[in-house]
Amino acid sequence: MSKLMMLVLLFVLFCGLVGCTEKGSEEKITSIKLTSTDVWERAEKKPAFKEKTFDSPDDIEIFQGAIKQATEVEEIIDYLSLFHMKVTFEDGTEKKYILNIVDEDGQKGLLVDTATSEQSYIIPESINEALRKMIFTK
Repeated sequence: MSKLMMLVLLFVLFCGLVGCTEKGSEEKITSIKLTSTDVWERAEKKPAFKEKTFDSPDDIEIFQGAIKQATEVEEIIDYLSLFHMKVTFEDGTEKKYILNIVDEDGQKGLLVDTATSEQSYIIPESINEALRKMIFTK
């Protein structure tokens, strides 16, 4: 095998490995369940709901966009949890997050993978707005 072919093969393998380490899985998502935390009660606000499952392809696409486009926060931050988010995949596996979205214009959301709770991600304002409308008006 030529050196060039070997380099191309190694590059393809490397790209495949890097792709597998992203925070969002490529496995098909079948549903997303949000559960309100008791932070709402402590803040003397009524949550939009106690528990809600999103399983339409359009809703799932918005959540996937939030997971994939969220940018890593460099430092460890202190936060309160507004929603527990459970993502269920086609193969039955689940991934859990903390999702903080408030019902206010112009805000960015917070996403925390509970497996690595010290690492948080900021959800872009445009996706946050779509999530906000979906969570608080549906």
